[in-house]
Amino acid sequence: MSQRAQLCIFVPEWDNGGVERMMANLMRGMATHGVTVDLLQNTSNDHYLEDLPTGIRRLQLGASKPHQLLDRVRQYLLDTRPERLLSAKDTSHNLALSARRSAAVDTGVYLRFASNISQKYAHRNAAKRWWIRHGLRRSCQRADGLLAVSQGVAADIRTLTGQPVQALPNPAITPELAARAREPVPHPWLEDHAIPVILGAGRLGRAKNFALLIEAFARLHRERRCQLIILGEGRQRERLLRQAERLGVADDVSLPGYTDNPFAWLARANVFALSSNWEGSPNILVEALALGTPAVATDCPSGPREILAGGRFGPLVAMGDAAALAAALKQTLDAPFSAGHLKQATRPYTLEASTQAYLQAMALT
Repeated sequence: MSQRAQLCIFVPEWDNGGVERMMANLMRGMATHGVTVDLLQNTSNDHYLEDLPTGIRRLQLGASKPHQLLDRVRQYLLDTRPERLLSAKDTSHNLALSARRSAAVDTGVYLRFASNISQKYAHRNAAKRWWIRHGLRRSCQRADGLLAVSQGVAADIRTLTGQPVQALPNPAITPELAARAREPVPHPWLEDHAIPVILGAGRLGRAKNFALLIEAFARLHRERRCQLIILGEGRQRERLLRQAERLGVADDVSLPGYTDNPFAWLARANVFALSSNWEGSPNILVEALALGTPAVATDCPSGPREILAGGRFGPLVAMGDAAALAAALKQTLDAPFSAGHLKQATRPYTLEASTQAYLQAMALT
């Protein structure tokens, strides 16, 4: 038998998203507590995995077909028999559970949910939503524990499945955050603070609703000169650029693309704006507050209301309301909260606090 890890983190399709960054942080947190960790991947992507500490082992399955992937996860469980397996993405939950059943090992399988499932699939027809809910309920009944990134996501999964769910904060705030925030930013708008800059960030798709942010920005722009930067890539890029042109604000809207260091941009922006239709627990909002950058967010399911404590740490506005978002941006530019006040909101999201919560939830203490 291969060396037995205490925890296997299972993310077969490792990409450059928020789930991967949080799992990389969590692995480092676990290592500081002496927990041995296997990262089980099916791809060789190494985003966020530089300089992993001792006690973390990367295993790449290299499967090209679904049945092959199932067989290799099963074989890993037979060979290694980790104490716990954490499936970090809902797209891999069934695979993890099926491999455990096939291997007939005693590994405890924990399913992590990072998005509001009901909102995510609300646009599907009734039959499809029923099928998703049915499959979700069956999966959750077979797991040893259900974990969610926010109280809102936990409530959603409980409603859909009837199973108990624990809400655990993401390990968003790491000791390296401040140093990363001091790195240079290749954008002239953030060098000259004569004109206030509003920052948005995320995949340019339906969930983030950057069209709403551009519309709100255009309303604000009629009253005062300001600039908008939206970090990220996605299908809606050209549509958003056309919208900015149509609204007459193209010269003050910039979409510079993806960056692996949004922290430096956040630290230099005047306001961070989150305009989403749905979230799980937006790490970027927590990171903005940790860096002392005031924030405005839509009151979407789930996460912003919890992070901003119902408006105590930043305005919450109704989803889809461009006028309200513009007004909140103006209010925040005119009278921002102090950095010290904002940082109070981030205490549950530190690497140490989150790691402790995961250790307890999976009985690894």
